[in-house]
Amino acid sequence: MKHLLEIKDNEQVISSLVLVIEELRSRKFAMLEEVKTTEGYRNKGYGHLIIQLAIATAKEQQCDTIELCFNPKDKLAVMLYEKCGFKEDGNIRSKIVLNDIKKTGRW
Repeated sequence: MKHLLEIKDNEQVISSLVLVIEELRSRKFAMLEEVKTTEGYRNKGYGHLIIQLAIATAKEQQCDTIELCFNPKDKLAVMLYEKCGFKEDGNIRSKIVLNDIKKTGRW
C-alpha cells in the first residue's frame, strides 16, 4: 500500500514523501521513499514534520519498523534522519523500530 504525504503552502507542494507499507505473513513494515522539500522551504522544519507524519501513519498501520535508503554523503539528509530517530544498520539504510518485539512478545 502506498501513501503520498504532502505539506502544501496554498496549492504549492513544499514537502512530500511516499510511504510504502508492506505486509508479510508475520509482520508489517514501512519504507520511506522520495523524501523531498522544495528548496526555498528547507531548514524550516517541513522535512522533519512530514517524516513525523509518516512515522505516525506507520504506527497507526501497526508496522514494526520503518526504513529508508539514503545517500550517506548527504550530510544534511543524514542529520535530518538522525534527528527524526533513524539509526543506521550498517548499510545505506536507516530504520526506526516501532514495535519492539522484546517488549511486546510478538513477532
